[in-house]
Formats: sequence, C-alpha cells, structure tokens
Amino acid sequence: MENPELKIPVIKKILIGLIAVVFIGGISILIDKDTQAANMKLAAMHASPSEKKKLSADRIRKKSRPAIQVTEAYLQNEQQANDTFKGKVLYIAGTIADIKNNTPEQPDYALLKGSKNDIYVQCYLVEEQVARQLKPGMNVILKGTCEGLSTNVLLKNCKLVLVE
Repeated sequence: MENPELKIPVIKKILIGLIAVVFIGGISILIDKDTQAANMKLAAMHASPSEKKKLSADRIRKKSRPAIQVTEAYLQNEQQANDTFKGKVLYIAGTIADIKNNTPEQPDYALLKGSKNDIYVQCYLVEEQVARQLKPGMNVILKGTCEGLSTNVLLKNCKLVLVE
C-alpha cells in the first residue's frame, strides 16, 4: 500500500520545479529583449552616416500611413476618421498627383493620390523652395497636422520628410 504522505511532497516538488522553469524562462526572454534593444541602440550610435539615414528612413516608413488609407477612412466614416486623425501630426506616404504653387498669401500644396473617388490628401507645404522641387509622380512622405475633411483631407504645416 502506497503512503499518501509521500505522494504530496513529490507532487509539490514537481510543481515547484515547473514554476521555477517557467519563471526562469520568462526572465531570460525579458533579458533577451533588453539585450536586443541595447544592441540596436549601440549599432545606431556607431553606424555610418548612410547607415543612420537608412535606419531613420525605415523608422519613418513604419510611422507613415498611406494617403489612400487615410482618404478611405474618411470616406467610410468621417466622424471616426476625425477621432483618429484630426488635430494629430501624421506622416503620410503617397504619390504626388499635382503641385499647386500659389501666391505668397496662399501656401503651396501637394495633392497626394487618395482613394478612387477623386479625393486627395491636400498637404499645405511650409517650405516654398521644397514645393517647387516636387513633381507629379514622385513618391513622398510628408509630415503635417490633419485638419479633417473638406473637399480633400487637409494637412497643414507640412514638411517633406522622405522622397522614395
């Protein structure tokens, strides 16, 4: 006949051992993530200027939203899109459909291709000399503050961040 008092300590030891393994595994995963982040920071600090530009461009691409995605969001549900975008600084990626060079009283703007319903992201550019260098068909990422939907989705105070 088996002694029930011996079974309980064996089960306890097994459970404690399993908990210890899970705990140690969790700590090692956290340490590994911290190490990876530290290695990436170290690599960025010692990167050549061209490598730094590439790292920066990759971050910008990850932050950006396609112009088509933003215009579609406004077409589907304007109120929800306003809650998501209006008043926020956005990085918008898209293809320039047209550039409008205006008078000194009116800022220049770029129209980024939006949805198929002839709606664009209209980006008012703060740097006139940059606006004059942009051409239709260029793929760009612009940074600006979303003002919501008028005829187009409006972005104010836009700066050119990246030309692809």
